[in-house]
Amino acid sequence: MKLVRKRLLHSARTRLFYYKLITYTLLVSLLPISVISPLFYHNAKQKMQQELQLAGANYLKMTVNAMEVVASNIAANFRQLSLDQVIRDFEGFPRGAYYEALNGAYPDDDLPGLYNYLDRKARLLENLRALKLSNEFIWSVYYYDTSKQMVMTWDLMQYKPDSFYDPGWDQFTETIDSFPAFMEMRQARQPDGSVKEVIPIVYMSLARGNYLVINLDAASIYNRFISKLDNKTDSALFVLSKAGKLMLYEKNKTLSAMIEADWQTKGQTEASGHFSYESDYDGRKMLVTGISSETLGWTFVTATALDEMYRSVSYIKSIIMLITFLLVVATGLLVFMTTRNIYNPIRHLLQFIRVKDASGGAAAEGKGSSELTMIRSSLEGAYEDRSSLQLRLMESMPASQEKFIRSLLRKHAIGRDEMAERLRYLDLHLELDGLMLLLIAIEPHAAGSPAESAEVVDMNKLRLVDLAGGTLSVGRRCLVIELSEGVFIALVNCAPSDFQAHFLLAEHIIRDARETIGIRCSIGIGNYCSDYLELPRAYEEAREALRYRTIVGTCEVIYIEDVRLVNTPLFVYPKDKEAALINYLINGETESARRVLADMMRDIRSQQTKAHYRQVQHGFIQILGSLAGASNDLRLDLDKLMAADTNLYSVLLQKSDDWQAVAVWFDEMVVKLTAHIDHAFQEKNNKHVDEVMRMIERDYGEQMSLTVAADRLGLNPSYLSRIFKEKNGETFSEYLTGVRIGKSKALLIGTEMKIKDIGETVGYYKTNYFIKLFKEYTGMTPGEYRKLHVGA
Repeated sequence: MKLVRKRLLHSARTRLFYYKLITYTLLVSLLPISVISPLFYHNAKQKMQQELQLAGANYLKMTVNAMEVVASNIAANFRQLSLDQVIRDFEGFPRGAYYEALNGAYPDDDLPGLYNYLDRKARLLENLRALKLSNEFIWSVYYYDTSKQMVMTWDLMQYKPDSFYDPGWDQFTETIDSFPAFMEMRQARQPDGSVKEVIPIVYMSLARGNYLVINLDAASIYNRFISKLDNKTDSALFVLSKAGKLMLYEKNKTLSAMIEADWQTKGQTEASGHFSYESDYDGRKMLVTGISSETLGWTFVTATALDEMYRSVSYIKSIIMLITFLLVVATGLLVFMTTRNIYNPIRHLLQFIRVKDASGGAAAEGKGSSELTMIRSSLEGAYEDRSSLQLRLMESMPASQEKFIRSLLRKHAIGRDEMAERLRYLDLHLELDGLMLLLIAIEPHAAGSPAESAEVVDMNKLRLVDLAGGTLSVGRRCLVIELSEGVFIALVNCAPSDFQAHFLLAEHIIRDARETIGIRCSIGIGNYCSDYLELPRAYEEAREALRYRTIVGTCEVIYIEDVRLVNTPLFVYPKDKEAALINYLINGETESARRVLADMMRDIRSQQTKAHYRQVQHGFIQILGSLAGASNDLRLDLDKLMAADTNLYSVLLQKSDDWQAVAVWFDEMVVKLTAHIDHAFQEKNNKHVDEVMRMIERDYGEQMSLTVAADRLGLNPSYLSRIFKEKNGETFSEYLTGVRIGKSKALLIGTEMKIKDIGETVGYYKTNYFIKLFKEYTGMTPGEYRKLHVGA
């Protein structure tokens, strides 16, 4: 039992999020059910009551609408009849009463008028007949002409008022106040003496005192509209006239009479137009609803039993409780199934962390943390790794930019899209079309001038870059970087028409550099480049232009077309080998430099018979110029190194007739230069590296990086990275990490500081990252290392 309890507790700690997920999902799922169920029951009960009331009102509206449609149809037929001019012609016929009074033989003079009168009368009777036949609910139609004292009926009959078979038909004349008027239901006597219940509708004719009476068949209306709705034993429906008299009801039903009597007090006092109330009739609870028709002036009343509805509501309550219980059970099962599927990605991620991230995951799991804490710990370590990589990438950005610019100066097959992407990635603001290339070479100080410290020299170089960039970037895009020691390249976007104008800017750079920084420099310019593919050609032209500064003079702007020889036989100078020679020279590789120099001498000598003597001589001068330029770039006095009493160019001209002497002289120069350069660079590099190592030893706990160290020394980060690895055999980051790990080991053994505090002391502010890095270097966590050494 103890083991089982221990496993359950461990599972609860390590799977805390899983159990929280189940709990919260159950709460979220069941809370709506527990709230909705009572509301649903209450709304269902209320809705049924409202639906019942609405159903009663709808029954009445159907009846009212049907009756109003009938009335509207009859009214339309009457309007059509009155507009037919038939009644108007009959009522307005001259001497109509005279013709009605004629008896016996008719005078010949009256016959024409009599015939016209009888024709109008016949047409009127036909219209009365048409009106009766126009609607199935019309039982009979009377027309009364007061001036002629006659009643005409739809069946083409004519009567005197006192001899009309339906006495009392004109009782409305005393109570009617508007037309058309819907009268009370009455007993109408028929020609055969029988009685018919009718509902009169009275219309006034155009002539004052003349009326048209339309008698509706009450039984037909009841059978059509009322009896079909009033078909339940526990309900009632009836119609009341404007005066409140009962009509259109089932006389055999006692319920109708009870409700009608009760309505006389309740219905008329509670509402007008529309009303509804509950009342008990004969032990039954009834819902009474009434609607008044403004068109007919009648009130339609219906009553429905409520006992059955209340029993249905109690059934609904039981059904809701059962459904709620089933929903709770189903929701619980669904929650357990869905939460497991939701949790699966987290479970797989935890397994991955335990396998791949042993340091962070194991440390978090050992503390009994939840799954999310373990995942967070692992992600923090991954973020630290990513931040470290980004930092290293930023540190290497200057070197990448320099490498990219160098690649532009060689022949390549990089496409335009790829080139544009590289410019964006390296944050180089330069267009690919319309380019001008300038090479800025720093001239050495005059003999006897005081030497400057390395820090001052490097700071002056940075000032020169800022000066050149500020001068050339006004209104255009440009880029200025140090290409090699003492040589800077400037790339400027400009139009062909502005190419010559930039020569003046180059002169400003030379003048300002001398006056504000104290640097003497010369600038070589190649021909205009229509796009980036022509940069290698322009670069070689600018380098060639700089070689002529020994002839043109230093601290000048030298354009290749101003100094290039013309109208001479073609002489091919081995420029590629010259570049290799200078590279070997700068790196101190003596034998390689001598081998390349020998190849260059053979190439020049092979052209002696084809080219002009001056061109061959100029080839020797170019070699000397390139060696002199390299010496100037490295702050070396070539004249002093060669122990020359006179100008080296004069010495070369004196030896130019003797190939062997020239070759030996150049070989001696290369040997001395490489030896001196190698020694000077080693001394300088060692000095920089030693200073960086002292800096790391002193400031290892701060935000130390290659870029920070390079900024403090005024060096290029890529250059510092290279010389640091050459001397120590490891990179700056590896050396810094080793120092920090060594310091942390001493603190773990010699102090009781917490692991978190030790990590912050040596420069790691993320504990998980410190633990992971420590294990990579030592094979164990800081806690394990302390336990191993302190315990021993």
